[in-house]
Amino acid sequence: MKTDAVMFTFNALLGIAKRIAVDNTLVSSTIYGTILPVIEAKKFDILLAYEMNGQSISPEHGYPVRVVIPQLPGRKNVKWLWKIILEK
Repeated sequence: MKTDAVMFTFNALLGIAKRIAVDNTLVSSTIYGTILPVIEAKKFDILLAYEMNGQSISPEHGYPVRVVIPQLPGRKNVKWLWKIILEK
């Protein structure tokens, strides 16, 4: 990680779970996400979860990858992770 980095942005496509369920056709391209200052991110053990109980996570739980940030509200735990941006 760059020491001069300031922000992590975790983005997801809201329609990805629907895409998986409907013949891989993209149903929605609405982007949502969360922003976390790097100084704050260093306080947490941030996980990129792709399995739960030894199995791939389901679409309802954020397949293919979900961000898990312990000690923060659930809305900060982005499901259906699409992109991580590290910016100054």
